[in-house]
Amino acid sequence: MVAHSMSLIAVHAGVGAHLIRTRPDQAERTLEVIADTSREALAQTRSLLGLLRDDPHEGEDTAVPLPGAGGLAGLVDAVRGSGLDVTLHVHGEPPAGSPAVELAAYRIVQESLTNVVKHAHATTATVRVEHTCDATRIEVFDNGTASGGGSSDLVRPGHGLRGLTERAALLGGRLTAGPGPDGGFRVHATLPLPAGTVLP
Repeated sequence: MVAHSMSLIAVHAGVGAHLIRTRPDQAERTLEVIADTSREALAQTRSLLGLLRDDPHEGEDTAVPLPGAGGLAGLVDAVRGSGLDVTLHVHGEPPAGSPAVELAAYRIVQESLTNVVKHAHATTATVRVEHTCDATRIEVFDNGTASGGGSSDLVRPGHGLRGLTERAALLGGRLTAGPGPDGGFRVHATLPLPAGTVLP
């Protein structure tokens, strides 16, 4: 979580430095994203440290909820501040009682968009999330010219896409990543809902 936040901060800092003289309004927005992202990362770190301490009640005051599907709009809005034109399509409502699936969906979108900003040399990206009665499906694709990571990165130790592939597998799902059919790079994941999930 902290690594994602730091990547986003680094990207926005570079954008802000580039725009500060010619487009101060957009540079100001970039600084606001840096401030918000920094506060969120600090809050998540404090919450994690509280969980790691012996006292089960320590850290309760600083605990923050884990991000889920409901936070995708804010995530996409923050990425737009880097200059990437991102479109978000969400179909259906996140089912109740499946926080692991919601968190995985959020992380898949977050990692995918971070890779687009850092590696793809893209101008646009599209995020599609579909909630059905049996699964949550995520698709992120861009119009970039770089490999965006490429399939070889899925097996490179420590790489973000490998972690997402493992996260999806732990939930009984599947994640694939590679060149899109029309160019650019595409990440697609299917996360089955656990038994007993309550649909809205």
